[in-house]
Amino acid sequence: MYKVLIIDDEEPAREAIKILADWDSINVYEVFEAWDGKNGIRLIEEKKPDIILVDMKMPEMDGMELLRIVESKYPDLAIIVISGYDNYEYTHQAIHSKVIDYLLKPIKRNELNDALAKAIDTISNRRKMQSQYIDRNILLNLSLPSLKEKLYMAAIEGSISKQMREIYRELIDTECSIKHYSVSVFRIMNLDEVSDKYFNEVSLTQFAISNAINELFNDGFECFNFVNPKNSNEIIVIISFKGEFNEKQKANYLHLIQKTRRKLNQLFELIIMVGAGGFHEGIDSLKKSFLEAEKLIGSINLLNNNDGIICDMPEDINKMKISLLDKKDLIFNAIEGGSLTYTKEIIKEFVDKIEQTGVLTLRDANRIFDELMLIFNNFSMIKEFDANELISYFKSLSRTVCNFEQFKKYLLDFIELFYNLSKKQLGNDNFNIYEVKEFIDSNYCQDIKISLFTNKYFLSREYLMKLFKDEFGCGIYEYVIKVRMEKARELLADPDIKINKISQMLGYSDNNYFSKAFKNYFGISPSDYRNTLIS
Repeated sequence: MYKVLIIDDEEPAREAIKILADWDSINVYEVFEAWDGKNGIRLIEEKKPDIILVDMKMPEMDGMELLRIVESKYPDLAIIVISGYDNYEYTHQAIHSKVIDYLLKPIKRNELNDALAKAIDTISNRRKMQSQYIDRNILLNLSLPSLKEKLYMAAIEGSISKQMREIYRELIDTECSIKHYSVSVFRIMNLDEVSDKYFNEVSLTQFAISNAINELFNDGFECFNFVNPKNSNEIIVIISFKGEFNEKQKANYLHLIQKTRRKLNQLFELIIMVGAGGFHEGIDSLKKSFLEAEKLIGSINLLNNNDGIICDMPEDINKMKISLLDKKDLIFNAIEGGSLTYTKEIIKEFVDKIEQTGVLTLRDANRIFDELMLIFNNFSMIKEFDANELISYFKSLSRTVCNFEQFKKYLLDFIELFYNLSKKQLGNDNFNIYEVKEFIDSNYCQDIKISLFTNKYFLSREYLMKLFKDEFGCGIYEYVIKVRMEKARELLADPDIKINKISQMLGYSDNNYFSKAFKNYFGISPSDYRNTLIS
């Protein structure tokens, strides 16, 4: 969008320009007017127009003087001169001030609009050059690793600009040689677990992995790696070399990947799956190689994945066509019928059928998780209950499945949570975790087991214990001990009640066990505690 200022002492001339110009077609959204040169300079300062149309003959400050000021103070202004005279002096000043055009009165519509269009083109080109200059300086001010990452990521996304290409040639490929590139994607399946164990921070883990890759991957290839900005569990490894790529180099390349993967496992217990894209000529081929690598990772067979590396699409990739959606009605009926055993049997039978095919790709595993979530969402919509409690668990699955046994376990764990949540919301709408607390408060002398509550409320052991701890700050067993110990202290204040009787009243069949539990809790034995009360 552009702003225009008309500077002319004749109002009819200003009106004519406003009427004749096709402002909309050139994206002009504001037009200002000044009746002499002095007001023109003031409005240039205030309104900051992009284009000015200047009459050369005006009182107080004429066009020639105004042009000299504009040339000195506002060199980026696009200027169109208007004059009633074909005057040599005016023309000379206009040329010196590098005006866009020189129009003679009376102004013609076509000439005016052509001049305005030229002015817009000039401004547009100047802005483009300034933008390119700024972008270039931003890139050059980055550190070389940051610059490389930005360049390579742009190439992977197919959005590498002209300026980036120039900088690439100047700073990275200084010899202007023909290079072949490959992208390998290292997908870390247990990043959070390793970060918690070794570094306490994901970014430090990523940094350590990146350094290890650079140190190990330097035999005959140029290597650069960085974290995928769209997936923190992936390290993108760019490999390049000069000349043609042959089978010997391919074997060496795959050996280095295997060596690197094995070393990372030894150093940090990392579980890594690697998709190795093909080698292609030129930096623009990075996109193709990256897409190949991502597709290959999805094709890793969880039933036959000895080394976790894939560089060629397997022939049996399309063998697995089994869908969990075919079991939807059976799963619905099993849950509504209240049988967790039958619900799990449906999943086990489904998993066994997959195992018989000999193929379960990572892509298919993720598809099956999606199907299970779709079934769950569909069931929750039909039954009108909240499905949010399983969402976070579901989101973690696709990132952490490393083998078939893990896939099977996750499916069974998920279906059990699915079942328990369904039973809780369908059959126990009024369930409140305070019911568990109130039961313990009233029945602390009984042998309280977690199964008592899980069976009653159709909840999993883990889920129930989490609910209790989130609400009361301690586990169920811890709370039972707390209630018993507080009651014991209260009873010990009565000297007429023997300690072995108190032990029985609290549900302890062994007096020695009670005494030990009391001392562990309060740091003093029951008898010593009673003596302190008496003294």
